[in-house]
Amino acid sequence: MKKTICVLLFCISFQLFAQSQTAITKWKDDKRGAFSITYDDGNRNQFKYMLPVMDRLQIPATFYIITGPIKGSQYPTKFIGRPVQKIIKETASTPTNATNYFERASAAKYLDRIGANAYYDKSAIAFEDGKLDDAYKIMDTLYKKARDGSFKTGTELSNEVSEEMGLTWDSVKLYASKGYEFASHTVSHTHLAVLDTANINYELLKSKEDIRNHLGDEYTFDAEIPFGIEHPRA
Repeated sequence: MKKTICVLLFCISFQLFAQSQTAITKWKDDKRGAFSITYDDGNRNQFKYMLPVMDRLQIPATFYIITGPIKGSQYPTKFIGRPVQKIIKETASTPTNATNYFERASAAKYLDRIGANAYYDKSAIAFEDGKLDDAYKIMDTLYKKARDGSFKTGTELSNEVSEEMGLTWDSVKLYASKGYEFASHTVSHTHLAVLDTANINYELLKSKEDIRNHLGDEYTFDAEIPFGIEHPRA
């Protein structure tokens, strides 16, 4: 009985394998290849200077936009978590380590301290390069400066966010109606690898949701991670 079943299963598997086929598809109009033109960050100069050129040449492109700063977005740039003042206070007695690093990194851009972004970027790059001790030390320096008043108080925008300011969803809809693709470049253009789970989810899911609400499902096909990092967490 066992021998018969084994033979029967072998025959069925072999038959399915023999019937499977692989087909190599061709490019549209029998072209030999294709390339994609993409623009990051939703920089206003892309639409002021490059889009008219694309229109004239009738060349399509994809624009990866930072959704939070766009006028009319439902989900702005923000930190998801405990009050940042409480986190700042805790850093005075507890050094940064593997347990608290992601929360502190997630909050670092929302401390209302001008100058903190540079330390945040350096810490994130060190983490992405596998230099964890350096990442922790830089984060400690950032929070020490936040505690002792070394930073001026105020809101600091990244270059990418600053250069996108002024973009509206009405404009995005107009450009999309001309055939251009739009896709997610996160909510705030941050280093995803150093964020905690709640903030990773916010950056990716809420960016996608804002795009879906304003443009439709067909614009939620893909996303691009800021800085082109390849860390597994991102």
